[in-house]
Amino acid sequence: MSHPEPEKLIGKKFSQFTYYHTDERRPLIVTMRNVASREMLYCASSSGSHFDQRAKDLKEYTNVVEGIIANA
Repeated sequence: MSHPEPEKLIGKKFSQFTYYHTDERRPLIVTMRNVASREMLYCASSSGSHFDQRAKDLKEYTNVVEGIIANA
């Protein structure tokens, strides 16, 4: 309940979650951050102009992953 909301963060944004694993000998409770990489944001952007430009840029590469890394 105390994790900050990503839209209220200033600077680098992330979401948080609590990982809880029960173990008889050693339970594990950890707060973790989920941070999207530049490559993920490049792929996920869906604005019309970005979508068209991304499609054009990635056509130049035989390996789409290399294209994503180069353009992100």
